[in-house]
Amino acid sequence: MHVLYLIPQDAESPYGNGRALPIATALSQQGHQVTALMLHANFAACTPRNYAINPNLRVQVVAQSHVKKVGNQKHYFGPLQLIWVILTAIIRLVWAGQQQQADLILIGKAQPICGIAGRVLAKSKRIPCWLDADDYEAASNRFGNALQQHLVATYERRLCCVVDRVLTNTDFMRDQIKQWCPRQSIQKLPNGITTDWLDPTPQDTTSRLRQELELPSAVKVIGFIGSLSSPSHPVHLLIDAFAKIHQRQPDTHLLIVGGGEDWQALQKRCKTLNIAQACSFTGRVPPNAVKAFYSLCDVCIEPLLADDAALSRAPLKLFEAWATDTPFITSLMGERAQLYASLDTAIFPTPGNVEALASAIENALEDPTVSGALRRHGKQEIQHYTWDQIVTGLLPA
Repeated sequence: MHVLYLIPQDAESPYGNGRALPIATALSQQGHQVTALMLHANFAACTPRNYAINPNLRVQVVAQSHVKKVGNQKHYFGPLQLIWVILTAIIRLVWAGQQQQADLILIGKAQPICGIAGRVLAKSKRIPCWLDADDYEAASNRFGNALQQHLVATYERRLCCVVDRVLTNTDFMRDQIKQWCPRQSIQKLPNGITTDWLDPTPQDTTSRLRQELELPSAVKVIGFIGSLSSPSHPVHLLIDAFAKIHQRQPDTHLLIVGGGEDWQALQKRCKTLNIAQACSFTGRVPPNAVKAFYSLCDVCIEPLLADDAALSRAPLKLFEAWATDTPFITSLMGERAQLYASLDTAIFPTPGNVEALASAIENALEDPTVSGALRRHGKQEIQHYTWDQIVTGLLPA
């Protein structure tokens, strides 16, 4: 089968690198021909724009995405410029897609650019159109005003109802889509990891990284790895929790890996709390370097608020931590409660509670029973969440 996959992010962004390209790669390894048409967060500087990952998978980067990322910062376009970016991207996606043979259109994320282009291509080619809805877009993005959020929410619901099938990675999103579109065909496609994540990180790589970050061997490293964007990742909760931990345990260090629009504000928060000397902000790192940062951490954290953004996600960072044998602390919101169903719920903090988060992190650092249980659970469960297994049977042979 020839699949035309429209992806709204580039190969270094979380969805592009962590879900879309692994799905495309797994499908291509099963014998399907896949063309991935991608948008890029800094299109003007993007090279190469046309390349093959393997004989069955080709990537074309065709236009600028709806946000621009330069260095560690994320920039939002003004209203008129955003309209121009959206229209240009839709036209370029449609033009590139018309040049490709396709039996199926797969739209990545319930967002307007790829959604509109995908529907146009599906109608013109008279082929089925599927949607991969991995997030609750109206709840997990930053919006300039209430009208913009309302328009995105309306479009998200409409797109879920007009495609031929929706793929999603959580029961929460499946139930939401079922409410919006009672007759829709919905298939759960969980997140996972590529098999190379299961290979251990060499000890010398971890030691070299620790030296580069100037971290003494006795220091316990508490890590966050992900986008620094408060609507989906309230990292300020982790910083506040770390301030409490560091006061009680001076031999701790907070390592924040990633970039985003809150990058500078979070550094300022560390200075305000007088913990800047015990915090490292690496900024964005290449995807192939991320694994080593997990291995460096004594514990990795996903701070959460009790909101729909948290309920809608099964975070990639959870599976990546499992794969690298790193204890992972989160709150049991939505899919996470299922993923940790066999463990004592007392290990995990109440969402939004800074003191509870600090206590949970300290328990994972100090109590070998807790850290051991988290490691054993992750090591056992991750074997079921590799992309080659997840994608098996998604398309007919």
